[in-house]
Amino acid sequence: MLPNRSKYELACPRGLFIGNAFVRPQLRGTLPVINPYTEKLVCTSPAATAADVERAVEAAVAALESGQCRS
Repeated sequence: MLPNRSKYELACPRGLFIGNAFVRPQLRGTLPVINPYTEKLVCTSPAATAADVERAVEAAVAALESGQCRS
């Protein structure tokens, strides 16, 4: 059984999680986050551009190569 929502509030991200930190996306667009059960809006999340994705990939590769991530 899921916890009562009034007891547990969800926090929506205000940035993109890149390089182990929340960072601002290049553009200020957002995407809706919809609860699939109720089909109601939960919150909005920052939209990523291709450049944001490239930055995330570069950070992930750097983390793998530095040994910060274990396979």
